[in-house]
Amino acid sequence: MKLFTDDRWYRGNLHTHTTVSDGRRTPEETIAAYRAKGYDFLAITDHRIFGAGREEPDFVLIPGAEYDLNDFDRREAFHILGLGIRENVTTRNDLPPQQLIDGIRAAGGMAVLAHPGWSLLEHASAQALTGYEAMEIYNGVSEFYSGRGYYGDFVDTLASKGRVYPLLANDDTHFYELDFASGWTMLQTDSFTISGILDSLRAGRYYSTQGPEIHQITLEDGRLTVETSPLTEICFYSDAFYAEGRVVRAQEGETLTTASYQFGPLDHWVRIEGRDASGKRCFSNYIIP
Repeated sequence: MKLFTDDRWYRGNLHTHTTVSDGRRTPEETIAAYRAKGYDFLAITDHRIFGAGREEPDFVLIPGAEYDLNDFDRREAFHILGLGIRENVTTRNDLPPQQLIDGIRAAGGMAVLAHPGWSLLEHASAQALTGYEAMEIYNGVSEFYSGRGYYGDFVDTLASKGRVYPLLANDDTHFYELDFASGWTMLQTDSFTISGILDSLRAGRYYSTQGPEIHQITLEDGRLTVETSPLTEICFYSDAFYAEGRVVRAQEGETLTTASYQFGPLDHWVRIEGRDASGKRCFSNYIIP
């Protein structure tokens, strides 16, 4: 079984800020910058402010917003993206985070738990929430300006407890310097529209990346094979403590473009992560045999 088709790939970012909240470019400047960079779709997610969507033949703007609750006493934050919402969602600092997710869903949207490591989010807090449909595994602005942008351990710990979600890499750009175009989604869809993109996100028809490419993932008789752009390391993460053959490394000075892993008796899921010579990574979603 091949996870991807031969259809074209669409490149997009799903967490973006403009001068409407705390970014440094206007919405139209932002759209122009992403289009010039070769992006096909974008979600502008200014803080607590609804951003309308639009569809053009060669570019789709997904409606959205970011809803945030920051508990400075407990040092824990809940930042939740609402993608595809029809209208703004009621937000107050005294509301429980579950109400934000419920509001996003009531507004027709897809709720995404953003930058959990930057937020110092506890696993128990994430487990207590229901109704969100994806999580960020990488966040560019958190990486470059806070040093906490990669969340592999966080999402894997949740997945090992049964909370398996699709994973997104977003740049969350604010300053349009180091953070801009630092992480994105490569997606396949049968309909290049707002609803078609959201359907593909929910179905996991994508991978996320900082640059390296995943060309195909195949699962046959419990054996997982990935084909990629040149990488120095491919890791097959699972919920087993130890798994033989989990990490595949190229010889010094060389690269690899394929690797395989056999599901073991203790593996309930596997996700694939690759790293290139510059240290940039690509991320699959969780794969369940």
